[in-house]
Amino acid sequence: QHVEVKATQSIRRVVGSRRVSGFFESREKRGEKEERRRSRDEMVTTAAMGSICGPQLPSRPVPVLKVGSSGRSTVRVRAAAAGRRGRRPQNAEGDFFVDERCIDCDACRWLAPETFRRVGGQSAVFRQPNSEEERFRALQITFPLPIDEQSLPGVYHCGYHSEKTYGATSYLIVHPEGNILVDSPKYKEILARRIDVLGGVRYMFLTHKDDVGDHQLWSKRFSCERILHSGDVDLSTADVEMQLYGDGPWSIGTDFELIHTPGHTKAIKMQLDSVRKFLDMDFLWILPGHGRRERFRDVDEKNSALQAFLAAKALKYDSALVA
Repeated sequence: QHVEVKATQSIRRVVGSRRVSGFFESREKRGEKEERRRSRDEMVTTAAMGSICGPQLPSRPVPVLKVGSSGRSTVRVRAAAAGRRGRRPQNAEGDFFVDERCIDCDACRWLAPETFRRVGGQSAVFRQPNSEEERFRALQITFPLPIDEQSLPGVYHCGYHSEKTYGATSYLIVHPEGNILVDSPKYKEILARRIDVLGGVRYMFLTHKDDVGDHQLWSKRFSCERILHSGDVDLSTADVEMQLYGDGPWSIGTDFELIHTPGHTKAIKMQLDSVRKFLDMDFLWILPGHGRRERFRDVDEKNSALQAFLAAKALKYDSALVA
């Protein structure tokens, strides 16, 4: 077990990823172990795929770190077996580290940039967290988390990035006509229960075929309607409830619009054309499936950033054509 987090406010207990021991045990014995495991508090993986390991502490009662002035949330860390997972040598010396299972999805680096950096094609701890607040950020797994309660109310980062989607970021949008889950986090019942508290899921919008992940499990859990463009439907998503055709846009309810932006799974020129659509739209946030979220001061700043991006990509695209 790598990390244990206890948040007294809304999540009872979260324990890092486990490794099943005794592969050749009898089915009965494994079944007994599984039953005992289920009877405990819910077991979940860490936000960054279970590859971020917590402090290796001696076997004694686990200390509790209180986070924030209110003291309502607490963090507890349980020892990881030394050498159980391959600790990357690029990590700074200390309790926190990233092991060799890292898939370079970037999630930990933008969640806690003061602790994690990219080194040698994977994430690594470049500076050990010093304060209790930094330690909490490094262990941040009490998802879903609000993006910005002031300027973007009702939008949550689901966490639980999945290797099936190469660490894509999933979001939950709380909406009076039914909540919308955008792309698929790794399926975990403890996350589903927290989403229940926020009103469940009516729609699951799958942006493209690479990020569908555990869509079937989420669909079964919430009986939600899955939405995917017909151009991205394959055997694994043939049973989605709503397929989008044409170039859109399409509306969900009274004030939610889906805009077709092909390119990620098509040619680069289509991607540039998709970005150009955003120049005429009034928004201040970009919440990507892969990459770092962006907030702009105003529409002018947003358009300036997009125009600079388009110019740089167009130049690179033209150079590639000449080559």
